[in-house]
Amino acid sequence: MSLSKPGGEINADVYFQAAQDHANSLVRLYEDKQYVLTVYVAGLAAECLIRAFRARKGLPFRSDHPLIDLAREGGFPELVPSVHRAAFDAALSNLILHWRNNHRFRSNAALKRFFKDLKLDRHIKGDYLKENARLLSSNVLELAGLGVMKWR
Repeated sequence: MSLSKPGGEINADVYFQAAQDHANSLVRLYEDKQYVLTVYVAGLAAECLIRAFRARKGLPFRSDHPLIDLAREGGFPELVPSVHRAAFDAALSNLILHWRNNHRFRSNAALKRFFKDLKLDRHIKGDYLKENARLLSSNVLELAGLGVMKWR
């Protein structure tokens, strides 16, 4: 099944470009103190990247968002050189822990509660929403860099 919308088909290249565009927005969102959007867009960038590799393999669209399953189906983990494997595994694990597609509906207070419930406020001095946004966006930028290396 392909997604056809006015403006063209959503294919591997479209997903890949969206991943790059979203990743490029992360620094600006973070600097503007838009932490909920930073967290959401970080996950969206990673999901677009993972979906790009799935689409490149010709796999059909999935409407759900299980990032680990999507990444495995697309063969993304196997594309990562062994020298980068530990960093990739850590970044993907952190993403899976922090990100949910429904973050787009959360307020700052609601996202803080989400992180607190997961004990992601522990050992952080100061604003743990800000720190979690920084950690997640850094991990996603690392994933995006690995993805760009393997896309070409």
